Amino acid sequence: VKIVLASQNIHKLKEFSDMARGTSLEFLCPPKNTAFPEETGDSFEANALLKAQFVFSLTGMATLGDDSGLEVDCLEGRPGVHSSRFSCESNDLSNMNKLLKEMKG
Repeated sequence: VKIVLASQNIHKLKEFSDMARGTSLEFLCPPKNTAFPEETGDSFEANALLKAQFVFSLTGMATLGDDSGLEVDCLEGRPGVHSSRFSCESNDLSNMNKLLKEMKG
């Protein structure tokens, strides 16, 4: 069974493929150069659904949406769904620096 993984993260494709090893599932990348829609959902589930519906509309194939982020207890679950765009610069280093700064108080 072929399933398109609605993610631009090649590492997630490897993770899902590894989990499916020994089964009849085969995870595929979305079409090359796919411009994913902005993640506007207020939950991981909403963003995963948005991506899955978008990729399904392109491929017509079974599609699995995935979204994740970092939820920090001492920050009341933040950055959560906004993890990838937590800082103004929206890159890993600036997101990490902002997170550490906020955790220090």
